[in-house]
Amino acid sequence: MKRHTLIIKKASEENLPALAAIENACFKVEVFSRRRIRYLLSRSKSIFLVALDKEKVVGYIVVLLRKHLGLARGYSLCIHPDYRRLGVGGKLLEKAEELLMDMGYRKITLEVGIDNTPALNLYIGKGYSVDKLLPKYYEDGGDALHLVKRLTP
Repeated sequence: MKRHTLIIKKASEENLPALAAIENACFKVEVFSRRRIRYLLSRSKSIFLVALDKEKVVGYIVVLLRKHLGLARGYSLCIHPDYRRLGVGGKLLEKAEELLMDMGYRKITLEVGIDNTPALNLYIGKGYSVDKLLPKYYEDGGDALHLVKRLTP
């Protein structure tokens, strides 16, 4: 993939089959069903972006919005295994944060598995800091870290 071919845009219903395939390629537990993805696509209280290499969906990000709290929560970031370590996750994260700032959000939080070193490196590299440990956070009993980032224009 050449970097200049990557396009980040709002996800749509037509992306559903590709999103479900990427979800299944990325996760083994707590995998979003097609129904859950469809619900997230239609939610008015979220940002759902896809990364496209030419016409192929290669990743996505979902951020849940809590307007009354002025807080956004990174819900899922998923990159197709063939497109990892190429900057796709960083581009999705940057675009989501840009949209959040335009909407007036000043803080984003997220959870990441304690053993997910690539994701942790991405988030730390993008200015997130560890807030606290979440023991037995995942369905399989795995621990997570709660991360936070202040968004500044």
